[in-house]
Amino acid sequence: MNVNIAVEDSFYFSAPKHRNFETKFKNFNAPMNVSVAHAIGSKPARVAVIADNSQGPIDVFLDPLYTGIFDVRTKEAKAEVVQSFVSDSSSDRDDDGDGDDEHELHFDARVSEERTRGWIGDSRRPEQFDRNKISRVELTNSLGPVRLHVTQLLKPSTAVRR
Repeated sequence: MNVNIAVEDSFYFSAPKHRNFETKFKNFNAPMNVSVAHAIGSKPARVAVIADNSQGPIDVFLDPLYTGIFDVRTKEAKAEVVQSFVSDSSSDRDDDGDGDDEHELHFDARVSEERTRGWIGDSRRPEQFDRNKISRVELTNSLGPVRLHVTQLLKPSTAVRR
């Protein structure tokens, strides 16, 4: 399942009273593959993505605009967060040089084979924010593996010849 979301400037710059989108996926025994991506030109949305499966594997993919908390857990299988990188070839992004630390992957100190928690954002811990206003991803499975695929942007590099 592919979910494309778009947030207009008027909603993005208004005070975050609640999330822009809340999605819930539930399955029993089949594989669950969900991709959440922002539409071209969209501002970053405040989202809640909740996925629950009993036996089949869960794979959820987040695009590079996602920032927020995540909780990936299972009872009898492996829970993991997989990070991948794509190049940022867009020239309309605001590049003031300090955006790299605002979109880093952070893990909670208590990570196990069955549970991985953390956040994507700057170095401030999620407890410093209102949990009802920031984005969150919760993936839960009983017997199958759970994978959260997080995409990060690579800044374009400039080659210098001397």
